[in-house]
Order: sequence, then structure tokens, then C-alpha cells
Amino acid sequence: MQAKKDRYIVPILDIFETVRIESRDIRSINGQGEALVLREVVMPLFLLNEILGKVTIEKKAQEGIAIVLKSDQNKPFTIAVNDVLGLQQFVIKRLVPEIKAHRGIVGSTVLNDGKPCLILDVSALVYRGDTQVSA
Repeated sequence: MQAKKDRYIVPILDIFETVRIESRDIRSINGQGEALVLREVVMPLFLLNEILGKVTIEKKAQEGIAIVLKSDQNKPFTIAVNDVLGLQQFVIKRLVPEIKAHRGIVGSTVLNDGKPCLILDVSALVYRGDTQVSA
């Protein structure tokens, strides 16, 4: 998947589905951030760049793709990304201790173009213990 120009991998077993985001399906929840309404189910909507701690000017997920995932608590949530690049198999590389200490990063790999890419545990990034990061 892609957020801005950075690329990340989410294990396929973590992904329930991907959907195109329609602005009419986004709701603002008081004090909680944004939510995506999909087939009458309201799910928290997070921007990938924000949960990774990257500075972003654009705060709205009006266009793009939502990846529907389930947390460790089996609660569905969505991550807004710019693009889904496809399904591929990768060899997972061990992480150096400095990166391994960051919650939500489970490995890395080298893409077909030779560039490194991090493998994310998005649930760990969004849900820290019983506390959910604000969208």
C-alpha cells in the first residue's frame, strides 16, 4: 500500500477488504475523529501518514482507498491510503534493534525495484493496549 510516496506492506491475513472512499460515507465523530460507514457499519477511519507520525497537510480522506482491518480485539477499523499496489510475496528480513523497538513494525523486505519497505502491524499502531489512537 502507499501513503503519499512511501510504500508499506500489510500482511494479507490482516486485510478484510479494500474499498474506494466516497466522501458521503465519511462521518465526523465528536472528539473521536473520522469514521467510515460501510454497509451500515461505522468504523474508525485513520490516515496512514498520521498513525505513522508523519507530518501531513491534507487531513481529509475524501479520496483514496480504505483498507478494512480487524484489531486484536476483533473490532473493525479502516486505514486510508493513497493506493494499493497489489498482492505480492516477499521474503521477510530481520529488523535491526533500533527499528524493532518501534511498535507496529514487524519486519522489512526489499521490493522488486530494489527499495526497502517496512511491514506493518497496523492494529498495533492504531490500538495501544486498550487505548485507541484518535483518528
